[in-house]
Amino acid sequence: MTRLPIPLRLALAFALVMALGLGAVGLFVYGRVGADLDRALNLQLRSRFQDVAPLIARDGSLTVTGSGFVERGESFVELVDRGGAILAATPSLQGARLLTPADLAAARRGAVFRDRTSVVGLDEGARLLAGPVGTPSGLR
Repeated sequence: MTRLPIPLRLALAFALVMALGLGAVGLFVYGRVGADLDRALNLQLRSRFQDVAPLIARDGSLTVTGSGFVERGESFVELVDRGGAILAATPSLQGARLLTPADLAAARRGAVFRDRTSVVGLDEGARLLAGPVGTPSGLR
């Protein structure tokens, strides 16, 4: 059995160390970018919620058709009462319930984020923000 020459062994060791180092850096960057994108999406949802909540609090309802809060094909709004009955929704949702009973119970206590792999009217998954809003007739 012949031994590899020292320069070749050094080159192989260097290549292995570099591959491990680059792989570690790649995983780190992937994790950071993913976390930053999640954070940005959550901030955008919170901002949208804070824009819509005063309208609901003032009137106790929300007209979603033609509002500037719903961008065609991108965003949707669903207003439900404490029991989970849909009061108003973006037409693309076709009356589908977005919150499970467990989600609804959690949203009564405060704002919660939920990921959905599919939503009626959309071709991809979505992230939801649900939370209570005070209205003239009580919390919604």
